[in-house]
Amino acid sequence: MAIPPRLRFFATLALPTVAANDTIALHPALLDIASSVVEQLPGFHTDSVPFLYQDLRLYRPLPNTLHVALTVNRHDEEGDSYAFTLYDMAGEMVARCAAMVKHKVQLHIQDVDDDTRLRVPSADNYQLRLAAEGEGAGKLALCPTPRLALGDSQVEIEVLATGLNFKDVLFTTGLLRQQPGEAPLQLGLECAGRITRVGKNVTEFAPGEDVMAVLNGGFVQYARVESDCVVRKPAHCRIEQAAALPIAYLTAYYALVVRANLQPGERVLIHSAAGALAWLRYILPNAAEHRSSPQQVASRNAITCFR
Repeated sequence: MAIPPRLRFFATLALPTVAANDTIALHPALLDIASSVVEQLPGFHTDSVPFLYQDLRLYRPLPNTLHVALTVNRHDEEGDSYAFTLYDMAGEMVARCAAMVKHKVQLHIQDVDDDTRLRVPSADNYQLRLAAEGEGAGKLALCPTPRLALGDSQVEIEVLATGLNFKDVLFTTGLLRQQPGEAPLQLGLECAGRITRVGKNVTEFAPGEDVMAVLNGGFVQYARVESDCVVRKPAHCRIEQAAALPIAYLTAYYALVVRANLQPGERVLIHSAAGALAWLRYILPNAAEHRSSPQQVASRNAITCFR
C-alpha cells in the first residue's frame, strides 16, 4: 500500500494495565507506538528503524491515554519521516515532534530449520552458563545446578528477573577474560525475585518477601546470596524494573561516596544524565548540590523512572 506524503493519521492510544502506574513523563511505550502508528495499518510495512527525533518537545508528562495526530513527511526507498503531535483527552497538546526519521535496513533471512533454542533441563534448578573454553565463543547453555544448603548468613532467592549489564556482554563475546586469582566469572550481576529460604542467622528477611540483590551468577532459577547483598524491592517497582536497579545505584554510590568522598555542601556537575550517575539526585538527595543546564534537567526528568 503506497503512502503518499503529507497524509495524516489519527489514533487514540493507552498504556497497558501493567504499566499504568509507571511514573515516566515520556513513556517509551506510548512514544514508540505514537511515532509509528501508521505502521499498524493493514498492508503497510516498512523495513526501517528509528534513527533520530528532531525537535521533540514535551510540555508536560504524558497521560495514560492520549490522542495522536501523525503526518507522513516522507516514505520512500531511503526511509521514512513522520511528524506527530500528542494531545490529552481534553484536547490539550502535551508533546510534539517535527520529524521522527527512520532509516531503511537490510534484512537477512536466517535458516531456522535447526532448532537453536536453549534446552531447558528438567532439574529443579538450572543456570545460564558460558560454554567451556574451546566450545565456541558466545555459546550459552542452561546447565543443571544443585540447590545447596544455605550458609548461616545467606538467603535463597527464586529469581524472577535478571538485569543484563555490559560486563555480561563482554564476558559472553570473549572480550573480558578470566584473570588469575579472580572468582570465576558468571553471567548475571543483579536480580530480583522472592525469598524462599533464609540462613539461621538471618533475621531481616523472611520467605515470601520480594527483594533485589547483587550477586555473581544471576541467570539461575534459585540463587544463594549473602543477606547483606540483598534489599527489599520497592513496592512501586515491578520485578523487571527492580532487577535493573542495584548495579546502577551502587556504581554511582561507589564513585561519588567511596572514591570521590563526596561531602555535604560540595557541588557536583551532572553531565548528560544518561547513565548511572543520573541517579545521583535520588541516591544522595542531601549530600551535595548538583548542577546541570535547564535542557539537561528537562531531558533527565523526561526519562526518570522513579521519583
